[in-house]
Amino acid sequence: MAKFIDKIKNAGLDKWMHGVACFFICAVVALAVYGIWEDPKPVCGFIGWIAAMCAGLAKELVDFFRGNKFDINDLIADFIGATIGFGLAFLM
Repeated sequence: MAKFIDKIKNAGLDKWMHGVACFFICAVVALAVYGIWEDPKPVCGFIGWIAAMCAGLAKELVDFFRGNKFDINDLIADFIGATIGFGLAFLM
């Protein structure tokens, strides 16, 4: 557990920005889907999670095709942020 906490502390601003962005993407999409169709909360959260992960993957692909590296750690940060957003969908 201590290693995990150290990794979070030393993640860097870029990883935090990835996580926060995917959290907000997931939360906003989940709230929008719930407001429009009133699907069950897990369905709304999952749709938001998919949207956030697609956005994170698209960003990494753009980086790759622009000559930068494809950073798997950015995708991990995206996954964590989107998963927290998915959890938030249950609290709606």
